Amino acid sequence: MCGRYASFLPAEAIARIFGTVNPLPDLAPSWNVAPTSDAAVVRRNPETGARHLDLLKRSLLLGVVRAESPRLVACCWSRV
Repeated sequence: MCGRYASFLPAEAIARIFGTVNPLPDLAPSWNVAPTSDAAVVRRNPETGARHLDLLKRSLLLGVVRAESPRLVACCWSRV
C-alpha cells in the first residue's frame, strides 16, 4: 500500500478544530490523497506556539531509507 487517504473537510472546519491563525489555503476535497499530492497539514510554530494550516507536498523517501534498513519506510513533507 502506498498510504493513500481521504481529505474531505473544508479548510474552514480544519482551522476551527485546530485553532489555526494563518490565512486559509485553497483546499479541495479528495477521496484519494496519494504520495506526491498536496495535503493539508497543521503545523505548530515552536517559538510562538501558533498553529498554521498549510498545504504541503507529501513524498516517500524509499531510495534513501533502503540503504539503512530495507524494512523502514519514511515520509517527508515539503512546502508547496
